Amino acid sequence: MTTQTDRPDFNPGDALRAMERHQPILWLDLTGQVRTTTPGFSALWGKDAIFEVSGPAPWAQLAGGEPQNRQGVLCTPDGRRHAALGQYLPIRDADQRVTGIALTVTPRAPAARPGEFAAMIDLAPAAMALLDGDFRLVHCNGALAKLLGRDRAELMGRALEDLVAEGEPELPPADCARLQQRSISLLQIERRLRRGPGETRNTWAQIHLSHVETGGAEDQARFVAQFQDVSEQREVQHIKSNFVATVSHELRTPLTSIKGALGMIGGTMADADPSRTERLLSIAVKNCDRLTLLVNDILDMEKISSGQSRFHLAEAPIWTLLEQAEVTNQPFGREHGVTFALSEAPREAWVRVDVERFQQVMSNLMSNAAKFSPDGSTVMLSCGVSEGHVTISVTDCGPGIAPEFREKIFMPFSQADDSSTRAKGGTGLGLNITRQIVERMGGEIGFENHNAGGCTFWVRLPEIAPTTRAEREIERIGDGTRRPMVLHVEHDRDFAEVLRMAFDRRAVVTHAVTMADAAWYARQNPFDLVLIDWDGIQTGGTNLLNVIEAMQPGVPIYGLSTRDAAVDPRVRRNLIKSRVRLEQMVDAFAARPNADHAVRVA
Repeated sequence: MTTQTDRPDFNPGDALRAMERHQPILWLDLTGQVRTTTPGFSALWGKDAIFEVSGPAPWAQLAGGEPQNRQGVLCTPDGRRHAALGQYLPIRDADQRVTGIALTVTPRAPAARPGEFAAMIDLAPAAMALLDGDFRLVHCNGALAKLLGRDRAELMGRALEDLVAEGEPELPPADCARLQQRSISLLQIERRLRRGPGETRNTWAQIHLSHVETGGAEDQARFVAQFQDVSEQREVQHIKSNFVATVSHELRTPLTSIKGALGMIGGTMADADPSRTERLLSIAVKNCDRLTLLVNDILDMEKISSGQSRFHLAEAPIWTLLEQAEVTNQPFGREHGVTFALSEAPREAWVRVDVERFQQVMSNLMSNAAKFSPDGSTVMLSCGVSEGHVTISVTDCGPGIAPEFREKIFMPFSQADDSSTRAKGGTGLGLNITRQIVERMGGEIGFENHNAGGCTFWVRLPEIAPTTRAEREIERIGDGTRRPMVLHVEHDRDFAEVLRMAFDRRAVVTHAVTMADAAWYARQNPFDLVLIDWDGIQTGGTNLLNVIEAMQPGVPIYGLSTRDAAVDPRVRRNLIKSRVRLEQMVDAFAARPNADHAVRVA
């Protein structure tokens, strides 16, 4: 071990002169000019050899006393050029002022041959492997074997795809081909790995594939693969998703209860004190709407972008969908002094969409158009069919999209910076969510400004030939001779009370807190309608549906929940609490006298 010494026979000057004789060093001034070279440098590279820096010069940092490393090229007097590393060290005088620079130049080693590369991989702490031209393992290190819970010998000769867990997407063939053809130098994918027998832990890895620069055609290795364990990050994401689900339940249900209760109070108390009570309740309901929209946007963005949101695609005529969008959004238009008008559209065109998500898209586009259009104007809805696609357009009379904002308009939390735009409100998530929904339904979205003013947002979806005419409307219950019987399975007692009061004298609502209670009621009494909150049922409700099907075949069953659940075929429709208006839903199920036989629910 080397230690410092104060022996009288140790002379630092002798040590410095010995270093100058043997070490390849250039002495530079503070501008980078070479003042002299050590004998070691001249003997190794020639007195006139120079080092060319790649990238910005380091002189400013060195003058401040900071050592620097730079990649560059060493040019020798015989015309050869060598990739090298330059290590710059500031030289200080007795007063600690930087007076010069010592530059040590170290040539970079040539590319390692596979045997040497394999030896280096064996010592690497990261999980790594060498692959042949067909992406089969020709060598792997112990870190990879440990990550997979297997022996190294067992992995030799296996295809890279064999290391990926069953059910995971295959390696992207187009990207793999480009890597083989050297059109790209790096391919990164994330996959769950297939672990050895008895290994139960899910292991996720970021796999980095790149070329190996080898020295001869006889070498087998063509690619190096590095596996970065990202299982912990995945677990954090899972915890985050569970948190989002909890927020969904804990916020959406109380908001829906508050909104429903306030709406009914407004209907019963307005006559008693119309000048004060109605105004206050209107403000409360309006702010509940704003808070519900905010929560919906945040949760929708998270669930859709993570792939957790379920889309229930169904065939539907585009004309019917647009009519529903026009009627549903008219109240919002009136609030902003704008009228929505639907121009003639092809009634024979059909699309395959998630109907509720499609209406969410239309509401986002139409509300934006209304907010940015002047009072008294008309926002036009139109539709056309061309080359196998249906294009829906929403055209406003506003100022259009500013040029500097065009590229950011579909990004999350995007809002134009001027104060007049921000005064319109909104989370800045609506268009990002809209684009994700449209793309999940196989479509595309865009916009264009008009020279005369205004802007058109368009959505293009594939046109289909309808095979079924499954309706999404809610059908009336009961035969008109008695009040219908409703079984409501709901673990939140407050919301259950609000729903019971919403039905009021139009139906008799029986509330069941647990699945066992609901099964007991289903065996005892005939029902005309069953509403189920999936949040309170851990097993997905299959057992309860079996009991209802056996005891009361044909009774209509609907979900009424805070989340998109996997809908059993026996469930006619899954309604999302924060997206359905209780008064409209009640009108749809239990009509007032002389009402139509079916009503759409927003």
